[in-house]
Amino acid sequence: MDSIITYLLLYNQYLVKTIYKLVVFISKNIPLSQWAFDDSNSPEYQKFKVDKLPKIIRFEKVDYQFLLAYYKHKYNKVVKPIQRRNGKSIPNETICPKCGAPHHYIY
Repeated sequence: MDSIITYLLLYNQYLVKTIYKLVVFISKNIPLSQWAFDDSNSPEYQKFKVDKLPKIIRFEKVDYQFLLAYYKHKYNKVVKPIQRRNGKSIPNETICPKCGAPHHYIY
């Protein structure tokens, strides 16, 4: 039992020395300073542009019944309520914040 432990300790010391030599070799031959270089000023990153700010438009309140009448007058067709196919529905108290349309006309 003592010979196995002695052998493992010697082998462990050999591995530690080998790892130390590899670390020294890497530190001498591979410059690590380039890895820490911040290349945010690189031309590759300069091609990304910031979008323009969105336009803030005035909120206009309209009546959904007026929109239905306008559509019927313009196209001679009646806008039908939405028919959902997936079985999911919108709660009955939900209305459109812009025109006040009931849940039957909201996707």
